[in-house]
Amino acid sequence: MMLQRSWLILPLVITLTACGGKYNTATIGKLKYKPHQFEEPQLSEAEEREIMARYQQLLVTEGEKDSVYHGEAMRRLADLQLDVAEEESMAEDPVLTAQGQKGMQDAIELYNTYLDTYPGSSSNDLILYQLANAYSLTGQTDQALITLDRLVREHPDTRYLDEVQFRRGEILFVERRFHQAEQAYGTIVNRFPDSIYYEKALYKYGWTQYKQNDHDRALNSFIKLLDDKQAQGMLAEDRLSPDIQRADQELLADTLRAISLSFANEEGAKSIKTYFAKAGTRSYEPLIYRQLGALYLKQDRVTDAAEVYLAFVSSNPESPYAPQLHTDAIDAYTKGGFPDLVLTAKEEFVKRYNVDTRFWTLQTEESQAQIQPLLTRHMSELATHYHAVAKKSGKTKDYQRAAGWYDTYLRSFPGDKNAAQINFLLAETLFEAKQYPRAITEYEKTAYDYPVHKNSAEAGYAALLTYKALQKMLKGSELSSWRQKDINSALRFTEAFPQDKRTPAVLAKTAEELYALRDYPRASETARRLLDRQDITDKKLRYTAWVVYGHSEFELGNYATSESAYRTVLQQTPKNDKQYLALSDRLAASIYKQGEQERDKGAYLAAADYFMRVGTAVPNSTLRATAQYDAATMYIQAGDWQQATRTLEDFRKRFPKEKKLQQGVTEKLAVAYTETGQAGKAAGEMLALAAVSTDPTYRRTMMLQAAQTYDKAGQKSKAVSTYKDYLKKYPKPAGQAVEAQHYLAEYYRTTNQPRQWAEWLNAIILTDSRAGSQRSDRTRYLAAEATLELAKPYNTAYQNARLTIPLKKSLKKKKKLMQDTIKLYERAMKYQVAEVTTEATYKLAEIYNDFSRSLMKSQRPKGLNAEELEQYDILLEEQAFPFEEKSIDIHIINIDRAKQGLYDEWVKKSIEVLAKFQPIRYAKQEKTITYVEAVQ
Repeated sequence: MMLQRSWLILPLVITLTACGGKYNTATIGKLKYKPHQFEEPQLSEAEEREIMARYQQLLVTEGEKDSVYHGEAMRRLADLQLDVAEEESMAEDPVLTAQGQKGMQDAIELYNTYLDTYPGSSSNDLILYQLANAYSLTGQTDQALITLDRLVREHPDTRYLDEVQFRRGEILFVERRFHQAEQAYGTIVNRFPDSIYYEKALYKYGWTQYKQNDHDRALNSFIKLLDDKQAQGMLAEDRLSPDIQRADQELLADTLRAISLSFANEEGAKSIKTYFAKAGTRSYEPLIYRQLGALYLKQDRVTDAAEVYLAFVSSNPESPYAPQLHTDAIDAYTKGGFPDLVLTAKEEFVKRYNVDTRFWTLQTEESQAQIQPLLTRHMSELATHYHAVAKKSGKTKDYQRAAGWYDTYLRSFPGDKNAAQINFLLAETLFEAKQYPRAITEYEKTAYDYPVHKNSAEAGYAALLTYKALQKMLKGSELSSWRQKDINSALRFTEAFPQDKRTPAVLAKTAEELYALRDYPRASETARRLLDRQDITDKKLRYTAWVVYGHSEFELGNYATSESAYRTVLQQTPKNDKQYLALSDRLAASIYKQGEQERDKGAYLAAADYFMRVGTAVPNSTLRATAQYDAATMYIQAGDWQQATRTLEDFRKRFPKEKKLQQGVTEKLAVAYTETGQAGKAAGEMLALAAVSTDPTYRRTMMLQAAQTYDKAGQKSKAVSTYKDYLKKYPKPAGQAVEAQHYLAEYYRTTNQPRQWAEWLNAIILTDSRAGSQRSDRTRYLAAEATLELAKPYNTAYQNARLTIPLKKSLKKKKKLMQDTIKLYERAMKYQVAEVTTEATYKLAEIYNDFSRSLMKSQRPKGLNAEELEQYDILLEEQAFPFEEKSIDIHIINIDRAKQGLYDEWVKKSIEVLAKFQPIRYAKQEKTITYVEAVQ
């Protein structure tokens, strides 16, 4: 601040605005004064010179020293002249510099003149102050000190005392008059704590004490300054605040140097501990220790520096700054080239401060964040050191020691920015130690559990190599388990690092391994991923992928896809390649399987197209015969009999050696010929089947079907011949035999061959009678019908027989015919077949009716009188119903409702006939059974 001047109102300068001087701010180095600033406005150089001229004029005009304006004008003129001269002296122009020096000397003379003229002026303290300043500016330091001493002596209570004492102290300090300087600075320190010179004075106060070897008192002064600066926020616990002004930085830095020198001149770190034990602890003690250590390092006292740092650690084991000073000690040992001490200190560091220690739990998150880089640094350096040792020695214990430190690092700080790199080194160490399972775990963790880093892909691929190394040592289920893990890791690698140059080969190899393990979905997907990569031009890799893709899709039932893949593979495979035929068969199988799929969906024609396409696509395929056979089957299923027939006929010609399928062809041709109206050919195929089959049941069935088919074709003679052959070879089962006999009987009936007809009717009756357990309603029915048919000729003969004279002879003959006919009808009734029984009953009734009617209408002997004729008629009546003490039961069983009316008519007629001879006792009807009893 510039010293404040009072205003002087002069009549002469009433028109002037104001006057004053400008003073440069003084610095310690230049010993410049820093007067209080005037409140007048700043003046230009021209204005100052004009004012100076007027003051000089005023001094001439007011020549008397007692004039009220004379003294003030002199003072103001001296101030202005000093101000202008100071500026000129700093100019680069030598002329101006010389002019400035002269001007300052003139100002000195004015000040001295003033003091001589006004020795009792109240402003003399200010005049002495400015005079001392002028002496200083002109390099007259001794005169400046004398002037300041006079100011202090003559004006002990001057308001400028703090600055005056500071100026004195500065001059005395330069002159190495430290005791006197101490007294000057001490005045400010003890009396002016609020002075702007206080801190500088306190600082120099300590130096004066230091220079006098009074280290304890010097320390007190320096520590007091640090306390003050800390209170102002300029000093942290272990460093200077980063945002303070340069001047403060320099002041504090030098203060700390002075403190370090003071302790160094005593007992070093021990003195620090002793001093603060007496003076009270300070939060910035870490800074004091670090500064002393730094001083020792500059002096190349490496071990002393390390001991200082470790002394703090020992005295303050739970201080958040202990790790930093411990690290300083490590750095000191490193600088000094003491590797063993470095290792020991680093290991001790981790032991003291790691995350599992009490120290760590006591720290704030902020402190922990500051300590972490130190821990990770030392752990990393320890791990890499022992890793290098292990590589050189090859010993397992060394690898384990290195891995232990890497492990400690990762357990302590898994989220550290360098964790991925450390994890990679841990994996490398484990691999080199042949601890493959753990190495795999760490490689994969490095590759996939961190954000992408420079070793991500390298770690992922290293894991794959480690899997391969491990599998060479394994067998059985353990090998299978690790093989699956290997595949999963490989797939993970390709997904995480698609652009890695090794990824295509990994994809190809993995696809092959998945196929070998029958993991077809993933094998297909992996191969497809490789094929979809347009940037992969390696033909071998793409060929491998196509093969695996085709095989896998085939196994998955995606046959259209596998067909396409095999076609692509075959285009790239030379025909003389040993794999060509196998791949061709795979292509044929893919097409064939598509046919099966269409067949299973019921799309038979589409299935047939696929089956036929096998022969077109792969003519020499071993599947071709089967495929064509199945195609024919599909045409049959679809009802395309014409195409089925052509396909089967072609098969028969093309594949004559396919014995097993040829029988099937014959069977299918039999059906196809039947469906296309070629029944004769169909029957021929059936007989062919019967001829070659070793199954008796099948041969019998085919022969019977052939006969039936000949019948349908209208080839009756072949049908008859086949039926006869059938009956010769297969008289049983009875059911089929009776049917065949029935067919033959009907054939001969319709062709009017009664003898043969009767033979086959009797054959039916005989077969049924011998059927035993094979007898059925059908055989019984046909036998009953045959019996009924055989009765008809007898009944006709009976009906045609006439009663003539002589009656005895003709009556005997008719009775005989009647009895034979009745026996046949009664035999037919025993089969208990409703229709047959009803008809037989009806026929019996007709026979009885006819017999009595014929007898009553027969010729009478001639010549009988009336009485004889009456007796004759009575005798005839007795003959008309000769069945005494017999009952005739009529049973109609299981009558078909549609025929009910016909049967009722038969019953009615029977009742009418019988009623003529015997009254009906009762008639009864129940549901489907109706019967009438006639009792004599």
